[in-house]
Amino acid sequence: MSHVPDDTMQNRLRIASDCEVRGAGIEIGALMSPMLSPSLNSKFVDRFKKEDLLSQYPELLPDREVIINPDFICSGETLDGMENNTYDYIIANHFLEHCEDFIGTLKRHYEVVKPGGRLFYAVPNKDNSFDKPRDLTDFNHLLRDHIQGPKVSRYDHYVDWVKHVSKIENTHVQSRAMELMDFQYSIHYHVWSAHSFPKLLMDSLDFIGANMYLKRYELYGAELIAVLQKS
Repeated sequence: MSHVPDDTMQNRLRIASDCEVRGAGIEIGALMSPMLSPSLNSKFVDRFKKEDLLSQYPELLPDREVIINPDFICSGETLDGMENNTYDYIIANHFLEHCEDFIGTLKRHYEVVKPGGRLFYAVPNKDNSFDKPRDLTDFNHLLRDHIQGPKVSRYDHYVDWVKHVSKIENTHVQSRAMELMDFQYSIHYHVWSAHSFPKLLMDSLDFIGANMYLKRYELYGAELIAVLQKS
């Protein structure tokens, strides 16, 4: 959780402009780095109020003055209470990797945007991040999490995180994984590369029967950007 470098933000804005990400929309998990200004009809979604975010993630305290206060307090995966075909766009930067049910999240976002609406996603590129030692997530894994529920692989996700990202000694891996899981600490549940991410998107859209296509896909430094358009 850090500020987005200027060149990375400018690249996102360039792609958003090229793909006509505009109108009235929502941005999920913006924290201190919103992509679009509230003056542009952008509303903000997070699972916690600002003060609860600061309590959950004390590393955010130095940025407390610039953290966005969400307009909607709800899960970015389920967007509870939002009507279908409501918004022109949804922006979710470095959010999908934190979603336990990737396919269910994609389905819900597809439902909430209007026909012609855009989904703007930026995710970390495994090869240029701390996820590099971890195995790629495949479609069968996403499908299992969607059909059987996230609990089926939740513990294994935390163990994998503790081993390869936190790099905890083997004797403490299980206890630390349980500690983070009980705290509901937000980790990267899923991992993708420049080659795997677009295919996972399209396979997931095919599975849910979404009438949507990949309008733009780019690799920029440590992140992958995909813009989807609802037909």
